[in-house]
Amino acid sequence: MDLQAQARLLEDDLREQTEAEPEFRDALRAEYGKAVAAERTAAMYETWRDERVVQIAAAWMLACVLDGVGNGEVHGPRHGSCGSARTTG
Repeated sequence: MDLQAQARLLEDDLREQTEAEPEFRDALRAEYGKAVAAERTAAMYETWRDERVVQIAAAWMLACVLDGVGNGEVHGPRHGSCGSARTTG
């Protein structure tokens, strides 16, 4: 499995969902507003969002790998939380 390619697919999917799903869009916009107000970022929203998407995708993939290793699997996870990502085959 090419994890870098999988990460890019996941990032693209998450980025798409941040615009298409009001729940995600509103939550990220609120988080961005707080970051700007606290002067933790001076980036434009899209740049900031893309950085968050990369962090979220990396955290998800790491959790899936660690979950698989913790269950004695060396080839990947078996649980629905990771295997049900839209980007997995």
